[in-house]
Amino acid sequence: MTEESPKHLFARIRDVLLHDWDPLGLDDVAGRPDDYDEVAREIHAIVTGPEASAERIAAYLRWVEREQMHLQRRPGMATEAAEKVMGLVDGPNPNDRTA
Repeated sequence: MTEESPKHLFARIRDVLLHDWDPLGLDDVAGRPDDYDEVAREIHAIVTGPEASAERIAAYLRWVEREQMHLQRRPGMATEAAEKVMGLVDGPNPNDRTA
């Protein structure tokens, strides 16, 4: 795991949620909406815990979409966002050719 302040990591997780997951379409809203802050806090707890994984984050995001937001399934969105979040704490993927 890379060394990063908890506040900075939280802000980066929040950015991923706003730009890559964003089931409510808040990325286009002026300012910095705080609608995903509770989700970001939970994900921060997951990634800084002993059982951090993209699968666990994606499952949590799908649960939020389905149970809290009552949205239809959005295939792949939670998984992509979860992988980006894990990339924040694991560092760059050596198999990623886009870097």
